[in-house]
Amino acid sequence: MIKLNRASGILVHITSLPGPNGIGDIGDEAYKFVDFLHECYQKVWQILPLTASEKPSPYSGTSAFAGNPLLISLEKLVDDGLLVQSDIESSRPRFGDRIEHNKVFKWKYSILNLAYNNYKQNHLAKLKNEIDAFTKKEHYWLDDYALYMAIKAEQNNQSWSKWPQKLKQYDKKVLEQKRHEYADVINQHVFLQYIFFRQWNQLKQYANKHEIIILGDMPVYVDYDSADVWANQSLFQLDPTTSLPIVVSGKLVI
Repeated sequence: MIKLNRASGILVHITSLPGPNGIGDIGDEAYKFVDFLHECYQKVWQILPLTASEKPSPYSGTSAFAGNPLLISLEKLVDDGLLVQSDIESSRPRFGDRIEHNKVFKWKYSILNLAYNNYKQNHLAKLKNEIDAFTKKEHYWLDDYALYMAIKAEQNNQSWSKWPQKLKQYDKKVLEQKRHEYADVINQHVFLQYIFFRQWNQLKQYANKHEIIILGDMPVYVDYDSADVWANQSLFQLDPTTSLPIVVSGKLVI
């Protein structure tokens, strides 16, 4: 008989944590929640998917691998010297008790863009070396994700199935040109992914040190409108002409 250790915990997604920035993040309130769990003799913190998404649902991600930049702690970017506190406070909208996704998305990305520009201007060699190492380690998903996000912005955030034919069909020659054309935007997405995973790993280490296990979650399927499907179309049942799914929830599309 397999002996299983019993444990209790609480399900609270990161976005539900309190804070002044319109959405919970992996900053101080996340650490306080770990302390709370530890003081209450809990062992498990269950969360929802952390994947990047342009939609309110954490189960509809633009990548199965990328972290959600909206969960980045702006205050920790102040600690890193990438922002000053006034950057946050002077532009912060008035948020209500519930997450206003569109408002949060627009404002927080403007601050994250500022952090990226500060990183470029200040020539932070140590941080650049860390990002280069991260890029090399995670290239198998990061390269396609960053390129996908850059092209998606160029295409007014349309689904990749509506992009021009050579972009839609992942024409490598055309995409290589796009990598050069949108190098700065691509680097920005890489920067945000590095920052996200650095902050997340620091939080996870803190939780584990306090004997708290973080129990994650993931969608059953990758989202159709994602970098994963776009860059790996041969792995999915897609119509060769339209690139649309052949079957959706048991219903024929073609």
